[in-house]
Amino acid sequence: MKYFELQLTISPFDNEINEILIAQFSEIGYDNFFENNEGFKAYLNEKPDLNLIKPIIKIYNSENCKVDFKINEIESKNWNEEWEKTIQPLVIDGKCLIYTSFHTNLPKCEYEILIDPKMSFGTGHHQTTEMMVKFILETDFTNKVVLDAGCGTGILAILASKRGATKVVAFDYDDNCVENCLENVQKNNVNNIYVMKADENSIFEEKFDVILANINRNVLVNYYDMFSGLLNKNGIIVLSGFYTEDVSYLNDIYSKTFKLISEKENSNWSSLMFQKI
Repeated sequence: MKYFELQLTISPFDNEINEILIAQFSEIGYDNFFENNEGFKAYLNEKPDLNLIKPIIKIYNSENCKVDFKINEIESKNWNEEWEKTIQPLVIDGKCLIYTSFHTNLPKCEYEILIDPKMSFGTGHHQTTEMMVKFILETDFTNKVVLDAGCGTGILAILASKRGATKVVAFDYDDNCVENCLENVQKNNVNNIYVMKADENSIFEEKFDVILANINRNVLVNYYDMFSGLLNKNGIIVLSGFYTEDVSYLNDIYSKTFKLISEKENSNWSSLMFQKI
């Protein structure tokens, strides 16, 4: 059987657009998505219909973002097996093991998180997720009420729960992410995480001690007012999903009501921790 490979690139790379495009291409028959620093590859077992591809691409092309694609005809492979080869168990700071259901011979760690990502972002392998995990490992979550904004797979919410949070609210605007997060929460046997579909226009009935937001620069800017209103005084907010060159821009916005207390950088990606003042 012939297979066709879609190579899609986003310049400059944008996490949110990448996730949306993966979801949209999955709806028109593509599967076995391989993400990279420029976009992703996906596969189809029939000749692609350009009349379906081009309208999707057109939506996200703009002066500030260029989305392009290429189609290659390739030999038949076991694509589930090929995808599994790209995801390896990950140990962060010697404390947190992140693995998937097909991994075996795993090392023992203080915190062990099973994540089957499907179409959602957050396996720990991306620099932004790894930095968020490091911040969670360094922060006291005992008896904290936590908000995970843009939860994806639920990896941050699950770790926050395992670190001692009394309650975690995890939300995403994408139905696939909400479903995947719910599945991973159940697989990790945590019972204090509440998963919901929401966005910046949603109403939350409580305030939080900690907010975790691994999204992207533009969404973090749009969510500033909501985060500022939802975080308790002296509460902690951790942000990631943006490039190092965006740090000063985000700091200017968030410093209106937050004080920068720590930051991390990894391969031109950054993460910032603020405290509500």
